[in-house]
Amino acid sequence: RSSDLGPLMRQVAAYTLGLIASERGIQRLIVLLDDPDENTKLNAAIALSRDGSTAGLSVFESVLSSSTVPLASTTPIKSNTAETNPATKQREINDLQYQRDVRLLNTLQALEQIAAQLSASEVKRIEALLKKVSDSKQIGKHFRQHADIVRKRLTRAG
Repeated sequence: RSSDLGPLMRQVAAYTLGLIASERGIQRLIVLLDDPDENTKLNAAIALSRDGSTAGLSVFESVLSSSTVPLASTTPIKSNTAETNPATKQREINDLQYQRDVRLLNTLQALEQIAAQLSASEVKRIEALLKKVSDSKQIGKHFRQHADIVRKRLTRAG
């Protein structure tokens, strides 16, 4: 059972299953969409999107929604030294920002892959989230521009 494995192993398993085209692998990826680990869910959703599946759309919606939340106000402190050392806390925030940027980039790329498979109502929901991302000051300019490009492509595809 994959639930017996640690999060990193499940993340790698989801990624690897996406490289192997099989019905059994696809079924396993669908199960991994409900994994408690966010990165495992995302890897499963991305893997499914490579085959044109929209099964992971809710995962992509979650990534888009969370991308606009300021990190500094919601960042749990991992180390005791970060409580007293502002530089350590800033490093942790920077690490989390990098991880969030990678998740957002991968989500945007996956959405481009499945754009043609989305229903009109799905396109409308994703467009609204992409608009929030492209308007957010919490996100770097490059990512905002990419979100806007994906939104425009979805509009044309939908």
